[in-house]
Amino acid sequence: MREIITKICIALFVLMFSSKTQSQEVFKWMPKDVTVRSEKVTSFMADRLNLDEVQAQKLQKINLKYAGLMQPILESDSSPLEKYLEAEKMIFARIEETKMILNKNQLANIEERKNRWQPLIESVLQFWLD
Repeated sequence: MREIITKICIALFVLMFSSKTQSQEVFKWMPKDVTVRSEKVTSFMADRLNLDEVQAQKLQKINLKYAGLMQPILESDSSPLEKYLEAEKMIFARIEETKMILNKNQLANIEERKNRWQPLIESVLQFWLD
């Protein structure tokens, strides 16, 4: 898990500050098909948060919606920073929509994970910014 978070941090950093070609290379590992991408995210989240069937179905709809909205951004010729800024708005909207289907325990689980990984993320970013 720590390895995945580190890779995500590095990918975000590279996306924000690298050339267009380099940022496109970072996202080669992402499935191009929005349905596949949303299913992978949903599966990961359902496993980590112990979602029930109804929650997983609702989450799949949310993830599919935002994967579709993100596709033009990922495929655009915008600079990496512009892509990040545009995507950031959608990421926060998706998070807020997702919170609506989760119970208190699941929200606490997310908060606990965030608090556990935040120092690592900050240290990785600090390393790259120093």
